[in-house]
Amino acid sequence: MKHLLVCFISLFILFSCQEQKVSVSKLNESFGARNEVAIVIEDSLWNNWVGDSIRKFIVRQADNRLVNEPMFDIVQYSPKIFSAKAKLSRNILAISIDEKNTFSWQKSVYASPQNVFYVNATDSKEIVTNVKKYADSIVNNIRLAELNEEQHYINRIPTHSDSLFKALIGSTIQIPLYYQLAMYTEEPFLWYQKALPSGDVNLTFYEFPIEYIERKGGTVIEHILQAKDSVAKNYIKGAKSFSYLMIDSSFTPMIEKRDYQNIPYYHIQGKWKMMNDFVYGPYILYVFKDDYYKRYLFVEGFINDTNKPKRDHLMELEAIMQSINFYEDNL
Repeated sequence: MKHLLVCFISLFILFSCQEQKVSVSKLNESFGARNEVAIVIEDSLWNNWVGDSIRKFIVRQADNRLVNEPMFDIVQYSPKIFSAKAKLSRNILAISIDEKNTFSWQKSVYASPQNVFYVNATDSKEIVTNVKKYADSIVNNIRLAELNEEQHYINRIPTHSDSLFKALIGSTIQIPLYYQLAMYTEEPFLWYQKALPSGDVNLTFYEFPIEYIERKGGTVIEHILQAKDSVAKNYIKGAKSFSYLMIDSSFTPMIEKRDYQNIPYYHIQGKWKMMNDFVYGPYILYVFKDDYYKRYLFVEGFINDTNKPKRDHLMELEAIMQSINFYEDNL
């Protein structure tokens, strides 16, 4: 009897899980422009100091000073006009006055994939308090979801063959075909470029021996930045005579030490400028310490499109850069 009871419970759990999976699979696909958030809130709250505070905490400035753009684009809906189509938005923040102060986060409520954040509060002041309290969680989860969506998009589109990259770099990566191979050398140095109406988006790959980066007479970070500048001076020239790309020393780079596929790397964000010219822009640099090949591998993305939006291009670059695969077993 006990055995039959256990079997019954197991079957019940199994069928319950299957039923849940079926219901999720019936959800429509979510939609929305990249880095777009639908905020559901009464117009009377949105159009006063409450809305100003929400925009301050949620929209913010993208990439922590790297570009002067909002982190997200906002579409606001009154609860009365929050239609079935609007409910398919990929990121939703629903804010309302209620009897209690609560916060919750649910995934794939009306569509998939989807983030839905609920902020309830007893009055206007508590709305702002709650939004401020949970803003980091909301922002970070939306950014991760958008980066993940960008990676899924790149997985679905045609990309360059891995043969050249694997031969020169010893790994694979997913680079969309709309990035053209601009230059490569046996050193190695690889440069891919996507054309824009008034500029370009760039990916470069190069390496230095471990002993060069870890030499005496300075820190690892100092030597990394010196190495980056030396490669740019040799290969990345400007339109004017004697112009070349270099680090903008007036901007303090943002540096984090992270781990990827069990390989430590430096995540560096900063700004570049063109020597002897007036062109400038942001860059993202991953520098992996690769003990297998006894090297520091530089994976760099930078944008040359002065005075134009760059936020979404930066996300695309990170999605491509994070598709690098170092392990033969997975190639």
